[in-house]
Amino acid sequence: MSASGMGQRMELDTLALHEALRRRPLRRANEFAIMGVLLACATVSLITTGLIIYVLFSEAATFFQQVSFADFFLD
Repeated sequence: MSASGMGQRMELDTLALHEALRRRPLRRANEFAIMGVLLACATVSLITTGLIIYVLFSEAATFFQQVSFADFFLD
């Protein structure tokens, strides 16, 4: 198949895909809902990671107020 033939075939496939998606508004709504759920999961993951790091450093700060770095690393 020539390069121009492939380009025309891809263009027809793209047009057919757009036409099929346009005829299925419920599918678009489902995809939008899934994207929303994935965004919510990503947000929860980032917040959880941030809170873990915050607690880790705050507890380490409290610990190292009572124990010096030298005592911790050299004993």
